[in-house]
Amino acid sequence: MKKNLLKIFAFCAMATAFVACSDDNDGVGSGYPIAGTYVTSTREVSNPDINGGEVQNMNFVMDFKWKEGVNMPTVGGFMPASSVISLMNAMVSQLVAGGLQEFTLAPNGAIKAKYKDIKMKGTDTGSILGSLMQPEFLPEVKNFPSAETDAVIPANAVAYEANASMMYFRLSKKFIDEKAAADMGPNFSKQLAKMIADNKLPIKTTGDYFGIPLKYTVNGNQLDIYIDRDMALPYLPILQVLKSVVPPVSAMGMQINVPELIESVINASESFKITFPLEKK
Repeated sequence: MKKNLLKIFAFCAMATAFVACSDDNDGVGSGYPIAGTYVTSTREVSNPDINGGEVQNMNFVMDFKWKEGVNMPTVGGFMPASSVISLMNAMVSQLVAGGLQEFTLAPNGAIKAKYKDIKMKGTDTGSILGSLMQPEFLPEVKNFPSAETDAVIPANAVAYEANASMMYFRLSKKFIDEKAAADMGPNFSKQLAKMIADNKLPIKTTGDYFGIPLKYTVNGNQLDIYIDRDMALPYLPILQVLKSVVPPVSAMGMQINVPELIESVINASESFKITFPLEKK
């Protein structure tokens, strides 16, 4: 049971492996002060580990500074983590630029989006990776929420709230319990809340939802939602546990222990900032 619980919790822990520790709720109110409709924007990337140091504009920015004298972590025993981050930065930037057409943070806390689906070239791992690395998008612009997306994530399962410096991505406990019921039984959110409390993880917990904290800055019409190294440090103990129970992921002919890789990257970095840049319409 403990191993199954940890495997289910792995999704939450890895999704929040780079999020903030904050209980500052002064001025919390959905939409303050970031409500609006946005399109994707770009920021300059000049990190020597990305694009060979050449300055480029990216729609998604993973900017890392590594500790001196520390061996670079590798993936599969030979690919430097810095190279993997460079590939991920370019790939996610293309997906954001081509796929996300519009992103709305509504004043009532709702999250909405307009997007295009990726044209998949096949169902095997190689084809899927190829589709992501060199994405092509179908012409139809779709909406979230919609009847199609409600079958996967109902509109009332996700929301946001914000204060003067933080925003929280909210995930409904009811939705979590419904998705986990078959494997974990009823009321899995109570087990998850206990694990969060026992490990003192910086995830906001209320009677109705879990809130994953993110930082943001506003500069005119520009909104940067981001995570940094300081936000990741509270998760190192849980990554220690997860790396021994979460099975490796197969990718590009390699077996990758994702929690172990995340842990090694955090420990090898002096600082990092991962930014999702947006511009208000």
